[in-house]
Amino acid sequence: MAFELNLDESLRRNLRKIVRAQLDDALEELTGARKGSRDEAVHEVRKSFKKVRAVLRLVRPEIGEKTYREENTCFRDAARPLTEVRDAKILIETLDKLTEHFREHIAGRSFGEVRKALQANLRAVRRRVLDEEKAFVVAGADGGDGQRSGSHQ
Repeated sequence: MAFELNLDESLRRNLRKIVRAQLDDALEELTGARKGSRDEAVHEVRKSFKKVRAVLRLVRPEIGEKTYREENTCFRDAARPLTEVRDAKILIETLDKLTEHFREHIAGRSFGEVRKALQANLRAVRRRVLDEEKAFVVAGADGGDGQRSGSHQ
């Protein structure tokens, strides 16, 4: 989603709409309202929180340093556990891309065991972060309530 400003509305109102739209998107992903994989949801939530943090940086002089730090920290920390899931997924994708790119140079060598180990790691990380630590629930409570940042702008 590109940030679009409505010239008929104040900057404050425009920014609130942008933040609320990002939080609504994140909340839909966190609650499973959108159909897709959990890896997709992790990616989309992280993107939404990054966009909210970008808006916070834009309005930093207006909301003040203390509020900026509190809100920025909130969204950063809410997204942090999801980074581990994303990283585990990226390792598999990177191995696949490298194997494909260098297939002529590594002909006859198999990376199946490495890939299986990375897939097992991804499953374990998903289980721990998303199921046991309930990162989606935590992120929804910390960052996706639609009240924190929207109330300051």
